[in-house]
Amino acid sequence: MNRSLIAVFGLVAIAAAVVLYQLFNPSSTYAASSDAEDGGEDMSPDSMDSGAGKPAPSGVASQYDAAIAQAAQVAGIDPVLLKAICATETGFNPNAINPETDFTLNGVSYAQYDSQGQAILVAWIQAGNDPASIGLNPSCGIAQVRVGNAKKFIQQLDPWDLFDPAVCLEAAAYLISSDGTTVATADMYNVGHGLNWLRGVRNAPYQAKVADFYSRFAGDF
Repeated sequence: MNRSLIAVFGLVAIAAAVVLYQLFNPSSTYAASSDAEDGGEDMSPDSMDSGAGKPAPSGVASQYDAAIAQAAQVAGIDPVLLKAICATETGFNPNAINPETDFTLNGVSYAQYDSQGQAILVAWIQAGNDPASIGLNPSCGIAQVRVGNAKKFIQQLDPWDLFDPAVCLEAAAYLISSDGTTVATADMYNVGHGLNWLRGVRNAPYQAKVADFYSRFAGDF
């Protein structure tokens, strides 16, 4: 056997020995965590960031997060609950309105959920008109607060103020605080805390929707 063949067999034998050693001694292949270089990722429990388990921000309607957080802080409520209710009520539409009944404006009659009539009513209120003058107490704005309820919490409030998200969120936060609304009783915001709630009126689909949004927005604040 010539020298070149002997050298080849020698190299093969060495490589095989290294492979076998690594197979039977896997811990030697990688440095132990205590031997890692500076800047390496330390995954020990003590080194884990305490916020690592917090859900990531949803990114949903984030332009309103600051106003939601402010209103919630002043009223002493959970901002995630307030945001979830806004999502359920209007999908974060600051110009939303529910007349709460059919109505007549400028001689024309509209059904409660007539989108054209709702748009005309919003423009009419924003122009400085009081819906009470045509017998309405509508729910207005991003959080759908009734004008009459908002006036209980914000002095000298005008109906058109509720189309300002900050004002509407403030009124909604005070209403939630006043009623003691929680995720489990979120439908109270929809059916009302008064006689309806006492009579046992509930809206389970509404509560479930708020709960779903709540879980999605948990990392936003």
